[in-house]
Amino acid sequence: MVLDIALRQSEPDDPVAADQLVDFGDRMAEDLRATGLFHSVANGVSPSLAQTFFERYFPRRLALLSDTPETDIPRMFSEAGLAASLGTLKDQFLLPSAPLIKRIADADPLLSFPELLRRIRENGERISPRLHRDRYFSPDLRHHLVLVETVHPAFDTTAQTRAIDTVLAAFEARNAAADGRFDLAYTGLNRFVVEGERRAKRDVAWASTATTIAVALLFLAFFRKLRFLAFAFLPVAYGVALGLGAVGGLRGSIHGLTLGFGSTLIGVCIDYPIHLLTHLRHDPPGSDRTAWHALWRRLLLGSGTTAIGFACLAFSGYPGIREIALFCLAGIAGAFAFTWVSLPLAARFIVPAMPAKDDPDASVPHAPSLPLLDALRRRLAPHRRVILGGMIVLAVASLMALPLLRLETDARALDTADPATMAQDAAIRAHLPTARLPRLLLVSGATAQEALEHNDRLDAALRELATRDPSIHWVSAHPFLPSAHLQQRNLDALAAIPDLADHVRTGLIAQGFRPDAFAPFLEALQDARTGRIAPLLPEDLDDTPMAAMIQGFLFPHDGRWWTLTMAGPDGELEALDGILPAGADLIRIQPAALVSSLVTSSQRETLYLLLAGIALNALAIAVVRRRPRLAFATIGPAILAMLLVVAGMALAGIPLNFMHVVGLLLILSMGIDYAVFLLAPDQGPAANTPHQAIAERSVLLSALTTLATYGLLATCRTAALVSVGATVFAGVLIVAILTFLADLIAGGRDAT
Repeated sequence: MVLDIALRQSEPDDPVAADQLVDFGDRMAEDLRATGLFHSVANGVSPSLAQTFFERYFPRRLALLSDTPETDIPRMFSEAGLAASLGTLKDQFLLPSAPLIKRIADADPLLSFPELLRRIRENGERISPRLHRDRYFSPDLRHHLVLVETVHPAFDTTAQTRAIDTVLAAFEARNAAADGRFDLAYTGLNRFVVEGERRAKRDVAWASTATTIAVALLFLAFFRKLRFLAFAFLPVAYGVALGLGAVGGLRGSIHGLTLGFGSTLIGVCIDYPIHLLTHLRHDPPGSDRTAWHALWRRLLLGSGTTAIGFACLAFSGYPGIREIALFCLAGIAGAFAFTWVSLPLAARFIVPAMPAKDDPDASVPHAPSLPLLDALRRRLAPHRRVILGGMIVLAVASLMALPLLRLETDARALDTADPATMAQDAAIRAHLPTARLPRLLLVSGATAQEALEHNDRLDAALRELATRDPSIHWVSAHPFLPSAHLQQRNLDALAAIPDLADHVRTGLIAQGFRPDAFAPFLEALQDARTGRIAPLLPEDLDDTPMAAMIQGFLFPHDGRWWTLTMAGPDGELEALDGILPAGADLIRIQPAALVSSLVTSSQRETLYLLLAGIALNALAIAVVRRRPRLAFATIGPAILAMLLVVAGMALAGIPLNFMHVVGLLLILSMGIDYAVFLLAPDQGPAANTPHQAIAERSVLLSALTTLATYGLLATCRTAALVSVGATVFAGVLIVAILTFLADLIAGGRDAT
């Protein structure tokens, strides 16, 4: 997380205002460190950095002379090379910086250490914010930057909420003591995660409350008694609770998106008690035992086909999709089991008093037919062939529109962040130089030193590319930590020069210097020749202010060691392929492109799993329904509805994301459920039997409750929930109409 502290009404490049920011930032950083919630709190570089750098690097300066020591060092210590270097030293003695140069001149007359400092400084300036009093600032000195790393991972929303609240409380306390002169802005992945979860929870609360009210009104309209509503919601509540328990027990936590998706199960699981309650109301047990056995078979088939679809999603390679699949499978199984076991036991509270079985005049009140459906059936019955032809035309037109469909490539499409948060994020990142280095290059090795050797070669290749394309710029660990192998090559190149010390003495005399004044340098040359200078190793920087920087560029992962190089947006880096030995694993990453690729692949994989779900559902329907015409009429409306929804998205230019695909799976599941009840072959010989009227009423109520549930979900702010809500609302509306038309085309129950 990056904290941006600004002093109100400060002027650009005002050192006085910057000093106030430094003092405020230091006190706030101390407050945050004391909480124990943060792994690191960095608002600048350590004051001891310069001294530490000198202590670690100056004794090894001869090991860090060159990246190509076999050619550079002989030239550097040639007569002409020594004359040029010692001439530069004379010039430096005439500059205002002469006192500093004189402090090291006796041990480094070639000024190799200042040259090393220059290379490292140029490298560091590409990633480090501007420094004032060793503290991080924006380029205009108006914003003090504090880099905070929390102890817990960014997706631990409970811990991250506490960490963010702690930051805000610490700032408010300090700012109140400073008369409110400062402003705080902050950004980080944890902020987006926490705000996304809060948004999802608010959406869940809204959708659940509104759905409950809408479903209650529908039940009151259909059943005239609200007690039916309680019996309908008991299986749903049990299913949701079981889904939450399954995910929480197996995964240890529940993602906010999964929690939000839980509200959508109402539209699926409530179908089971609706069908059962409708039959209990109008066709109680015992009135027609054969019909009741058929009802349970249809309920089992409907829940089974739904489970098949979500079972396919459980094979996804993406944890979020698997979590949703697990939640839905457990929820659907729980709701169906509760409906099967508990609701029949409660029949005496629902069903009106039954007549005695030996009363020949007794009759059971059956559900009245729906006048609107009867009227439509009579009007459309003569046009069955036209309706069937229209469906075929719609299917062909939908297939023709599919090539226009695009897969979503932007992960932000699943959760649109608050505009104010996005604006703060963009403003803060504009202060960070790393924002100008969006491409990442990774090389690996079996050991840390092997990875550094490969990194040496990568850096050399980048320098070669830069000679042809000056737009290429990068930051690497190489300038401040070349491999031990390269450092040893420098020392070996020095040792290979015969009579090096005598040769240097001659050069010093030729330039008018007294050789005995440079005894430390001559001694260092002798140490290099005799192996008394050890290369700089990563562990030599442990417990120093440079350790954190090293860890960012050199790290172990998955049994190998990796080095990181950050590159700018310009320049062709493809030429780097093939420069490293086999097994070096050069990886080029552009985070935006990587995220786009991951998101696209997730949509593609989920789409394949949806197709597998369709195929398995079609196979199950074919096995159970046996007759091809009936099987096709059962699954055909759902598939056509899915095609129409996808074609509509393609024509409207809406990219398909995996939550749309989950919505399509729900359309398939509920569409099959509707057809299973309306097109059942065992509901009687006549087109207008009492059993048909019961089926029509239960399917109509199921469709209306689903439309209410997902229509309200489409009004949420969380983009992923909106995707599911809008998709299912459109699809269920279409599939309900198509299923009733399919029933008409099939000619009623007598045609099945």
